[in-house]
Amino acid sequence: MLRRVLRRFAIGIQIGCGVYLTTRYFFAITLCEGRSMEPTIKHHDVVAVKRFSIQPKKGDVVVSKSPRSSKDYVCKRIAAITGDAMPCKPRERMHYFDRHYIPKGYMWLEGDNKVSSVDSRTYGPIPQGLLAGKVVYRVWPLSRLGAVK
Repeated sequence: MLRRVLRRFAIGIQIGCGVYLTTRYFFAITLCEGRSMEPTIKHHDVVAVKRFSIQPKKGDVVVSKSPRSSKDYVCKRIAAITGDAMPCKPRERMHYFDRHYIPKGYMWLEGDNKVSSVDSRTYGPIPQGLLAGKVVYRVWPLSRLGAVK
């Protein structure tokens, strides 16, 4: 009896570790809230986020930590990468972004719905180190299931 309980416990630990490692390093399922990426991603869409081998490119839809709050994540499209001209002047311009080009190791993120998006147009370029992953697939709602472009 004790052996059976210990065996089930060990299997549970293995499954838990497998799920943790998969969501931490390979793929994560994320609920997107807000209207900043409409019509591409709608409020309460659920997406799969690729976390490994990410080479950020212009046009990719990504999830990153918010530059305003380390607890929050944002879903935006990469509008410019290192060396590109800044698409516009940030409203909350920081002193170290006085140049007109995206600095090395930074990227410019914008929502597809410009009217309701707080993005790099507000806070400027963000470090690539905040990047959490690339959105690759919409898994919910089923009526819109498919790759995110």
